[in-house]
Amino acid sequence: MTATLTSTSATDESQIRFPSLEALRAAHGQLLKQTNEGYTPALLDAIADLVRRGCATGAVLDADADRWTAQSLLDYWTTTLFRADQLTQDATLAEFDPNLAPELDDSLCPYVGLEAFRESTQGMFFGRGRVVEDCLKRVAEQRLIIVVGSSGSGKSSLVLAGLLPRLKNAGLPGSERWRYYPRMVPGSDPLGRLARLVQPPDADRSDWLADAVDYFRTNPRHLTDVVAQAGPTPAVLVVDQLEEVLALTDDRVAANAFIANVIGLTDAVGPRHTVIMTFRTDFEDRIGRLPALQAVFGQAQVRVPSLNAAELREVIEEPANRIGLKFEDGIVQELIRQILGEPTGLPLLQFTLLKLWETRERNRVVWSAYRRLGGASEALARSADAFFGGLLPEEKRTAKHILLRMVRPSEGLEVTSSHVRRQALYGAGEAADRVDRVLDKLIQARLVRLSPGESASDAQAEVVHEALVRNWPRLADWLEEERVAINVRRRLETRAAEWQRMNRSGGLLDELELQEAERWLASSEATYLGYDQSVSELVTASRAGLEQAALEKERARQRELEQAQALAAEQRQRAEENTRGADRLRSRLYFAVVLAVLLAGVAVYAGFASWEALRLQSELAQQLDQSRAQTYAALQANAAAEARLQRLRSPRLLKSRHRPRLKVSHRRATQ
Repeated sequence: MTATLTSTSATDESQIRFPSLEALRAAHGQLLKQTNEGYTPALLDAIADLVRRGCATGAVLDADADRWTAQSLLDYWTTTLFRADQLTQDATLAEFDPNLAPELDDSLCPYVGLEAFRESTQGMFFGRGRVVEDCLKRVAEQRLIIVVGSSGSGKSSLVLAGLLPRLKNAGLPGSERWRYYPRMVPGSDPLGRLARLVQPPDADRSDWLADAVDYFRTNPRHLTDVVAQAGPTPAVLVVDQLEEVLALTDDRVAANAFIANVIGLTDAVGPRHTVIMTFRTDFEDRIGRLPALQAVFGQAQVRVPSLNAAELREVIEEPANRIGLKFEDGIVQELIRQILGEPTGLPLLQFTLLKLWETRERNRVVWSAYRRLGGASEALARSADAFFGGLLPEEKRTAKHILLRMVRPSEGLEVTSSHVRRQALYGAGEAADRVDRVLDKLIQARLVRLSPGESASDAQAEVVHEALVRNWPRLADWLEEERVAINVRRRLETRAAEWQRMNRSGGLLDELELQEAERWLASSEATYLGYDQSVSELVTASRAGLEQAALEKERARQRELEQAQALAAEQRQRAEENTRGADRLRSRLYFAVVLAVLLAGVAVYAGFASWEALRLQSELAQQLDQSRAQTYAALQANAAAEARLQRLRSPRLLKSRHRPRLKVSHRRATQ
C-alpha cells in the first residue's frame, strides 16, 4: 500500500490543518506511541495524514521558532515514509498567511492590565513560582507573614493568585479545610472595615458594628474572641495594602488598635490562626508609629524580588500560549529589555500586554501596534492621553474631578489610591448623567475599577493602580497643583467620618476649624474637586453647635447680669444704710475727735502748766532757800549786833527792854 500526499485547495486546507503548533505536537506524540506496534498500513496512512495537515498548518505559524519546530516534525515523518518506500510529495510548510490565522475571542484575554491578579485569574499568573514556595514555607513555620515590596512589584498578586490558591489546594497539611476570610484593605476606617469583615451573619448590623469598633479600640483581644466564636477551625486573615493604616488613617488610636487586634490573632491559644499582609516599602520609615507592628516586622517580612529575564518571559508567553496568541519575532525580547530590573514595572508590563492584546491582528501581536503604543515605558501615558483627548470638553472636567477624588497625596512624594463611594462623585456642579457616562468610560478604559457594595449607592470606585499616577504626567500635574486642597479635603472628610462614628454626638469643629472648613467649601477647589456630603453636614452641625453654645452663653450672661444687678441693688441699699450709719458714726467720730483734740489741748496745756508750776515752784523754793539763808544770816548778824550792844549797855536794862522784841522778831523770821 502506498501513502500519497496530494495537493489540496485552500478550502480543504482550512479544514485539515491543525489549529496550532501545540495540536501538531500532540498528534506527533500519539503517532510515536503507535510505532511501538510496527508500521502497519493504517499507521502509514495516519502518518501521511499528519504530514499533509502539518504542511497546511504552516499558513497559521508566523514565529520562526514555531515554523522550525513544525518543519522538523514533518521532516521526521516524511523520512519515515520514505524508508517505508512510500510515495511522497514535497512536505514543506505552507507560507504564513495572516488572513488564515484564527480569530481569538475577546473573552480569552490573558492579561489583567493594571489590576492585580486574583484567585479568579490564577490560571494566567506566572513567573512567581519560586517566591510562592518561599511564602508557603514561611506560613508552615510562623503564623504571621508580611509580603513587602515596592508599589508595582506584584505583592497583592503574589498573595491572591499565588499563595492563597496553593493553601486552599492543600499546599500545607489540612490547609484546604481552613476558614478563609475575604481579602480586606484598611482604608481610612480600618476598625470599621475589620468589623464588617468578621461580622456574624445573624448579627444586627448597625448595633453590632458600632459595638465591635468600640471593643476593638479598648480590647486588643476582641478580634480573637470574635473569630473564636465563629468556630474552632483555623482562620486565615488577609490584609492587603497595610500601608493604608499609615497613609489614610489619621486616627492614631484606631490605627494602633487595628494592628494590636490583627497581630493578636496570631498569638491566640488554640486554633492556629494565620495572618497574611502586604506592605509597600516606601512606608517602612513610618512603622515606628505602630509599635506592635514594628516589634514583629523584621521576623515576619518576606521580600518580593524583581523578576529575572526568564521569569519575565514566562509572564509574557505562558498566558499567550494557553490561548494561541502569538508575538512577532523580537517583541517579547524588547518587552523584557524595557522591564528588566524595574522594581515597579509589572503594572506597566501588564498594561502594555493588555493594550497589545486589544490591538492584535487576529491571533498575532505585531510590531506596528507595539510602536504605536510607545513600548512598555510610554504605553500607559499615551493610552491615558488618548482616552482623555477623546472626551468632550465638559467630560474632561468631569474626568479630572473623578480622578482627583480617587487619589490622596501622603507625606513626601507618595500617592495612595483611595476608595470613594460612587454617590460621593455626584454634586460639585456635575450633572449626574455626565458623571455616570465618564465613570463608565474610565472603567471601560481600565483606568478605574468599581467594586460593588451592599447597595448601588455604596459601590466603591478607585484608581486601578498607583502606577497610573506615577506614569501619567497629566494626572501627576493635576495632583501637584491641587495637593494642598486635596489634603484639606482629606482632613475634613476624616473629621466627618469620626463625627459619624461617634453617632454625631461629638467631634464637632471649633471656631477656627469651622472657619477654615467654610472657606474651603466656598472655594473653587471644593467645587471641582468635590467632597463627601458628610463634610457639609459636619460644617452645618458645627455652626449650629457654636451658635447654640453662643446663645446659651448669652443666656447665661443675661442670668449673671440679672443676678449681678439684683446683687448690686441689694448692695446699694446696704451701702446707703451703711452710708447713713457711717454719717452718724462720722458725726460721733468728729465730736470724739474734737473732744480728743480739746482734751489733748487741755492735756498739753495742763502739762505745760504743770511744768511751769513746777518750774515756778522750783524757783520759789530756791528763792525761799535764799530768803531763809539771808534771814538766818541776818538773824546771826542781828544776834551778833545785839550781843555787842548788850555789852555796851547794861545787861539787865537791855535784857528787860529788848527780849520780847527779839522773841517776836525771831518768831516772824522763822515763820
